Formats: sequence, C-alpha cells, structure tokens
Amino acid sequence: MNRPLLVPTALIGIAGVVAAVGVGSHGDQGVVVAGDSLTAQADAQINLVVTADGWQPIVQGVSGSSITNRNAVFDWSTRINELAALHPAVVVIELGTNDCGNCGDDSTPPSTVSSGRCATSDGWSG
Repeated sequence: MNRPLLVPTALIGIAGVVAAVGVGSHGDQGVVVAGDSLTAQADAQINLVVTADGWQPIVQGVSGSSITNRNAVFDWSTRINELAALHPAVVVIELGTNDCGNCGDDSTPPSTVSSGRCATSDGWSG
C-alpha cells in the first residue's frame, strides 16, 4: 500500500471500530488511539470523527515510534499502561510500520514484534 493511502485507510479503520461499538452519546466513555506518525498526522481528523460520534478522544501519535522501540524514539510499554489506567471503552493501537526496518533485511524477529501487549475485555495483558 502506498503511503498517501495509509492515513485515509487508518481513519476508515478507526471509524469502523467506533461505529461497531456504537454511535451516539457516550458521555464519559473514552476512545484511546495510540500510534506512530500515521496517528500523529491524523490527530485532528481522528479527534473530529471520534468527538462527532459522541466519544471522548485521547489521541497520541509519536512519529518514528515502534512496537519494539527499535530506534529508541518512544517506549510505549509505560505509556500503554497509563492509557489503560484510564479505562477507555475502545482502544485502537496503530503501530508496526516502523518495525519493518528496510522491508526485508530487518533484524527484529517476528516473534518479538508479535509478543507485544494485547487489549482484553478485562484490561491489558502482556
């Protein structure tokens, strides 16, 4: 997929998740969207869509960040726990595009990338 299509595709995905959970007044229910530069570039649009659907958005995008913190840009492990402590109704994590290295000669084993934290109905597991 070429890069100009990634942000619109990510927005469609986020809108789909929020729509599946429900549209309307959600009071204090939060939607956490955390990710890399794709999330950072779409911050305003994500806030607009999520707020229009009646949710309380919490958006954090960090350019260059990755699941494994491969470039020492941002360590998501602490921040994800802080975001989970807010008890959001919906969590969208958009990470991984900076974990592929040079698309083929990456030294990060796939098992390391896939062993990240996962959202569960009861909270977070790692």
